[in-house]
Amino acid sequence: MATAPDPEAGPEAVLLLTPMTIRPGTSVKIRSPTNFALYAGNSTPILLSAETSVTLQSTEWLYALPTLPLTDQFVRGWASLPDELKNRILACNLTSPDGVPGPYRQETRPLFWETKPPEIREWFYAHLRMGPEIAALSREVYYSGNIFNLASTHDEIK
Repeated sequence: MATAPDPEAGPEAVLLLTPMTIRPGTSVKIRSPTNFALYAGNSTPILLSAETSVTLQSTEWLYALPTLPLTDQFVRGWASLPDELKNRILACNLTSPDGVPGPYRQETRPLFWETKPPEIREWFYAHLRMGPEIAALSREVYYSGNIFNLASTHDEIK
């Protein structure tokens, strides 16, 4: 006898196979076949396991990074996607509404990674090492989808 899903049980858990960014105040139910690293705010990552579903929610940005290696099935699926969709997927990790910080900042403003770790540039560098196709798409997404914040101290302006 088949049973219908319980409408009060809420949404089904998302299977965590690729990195996931979760905005502050958002609640997401996930499960993962392997351990995953969870970053919250500027914290050191916590290694978690969620073979059954777990709900993640925080007042800070959350980053869930699976430790599962990608399979040939993922590679074939990725290759079948149009570039427009690949760009939108990459934009989830490579763009920020807060902009990308320059090498200098005003002392009164928090460091970028204090509000959105790991630093977006590190994610960009990781994507550049993934192979020629992803590197090319990542460059396009990173440089066309971000605002770059540059500042200098008064001493540097002559």
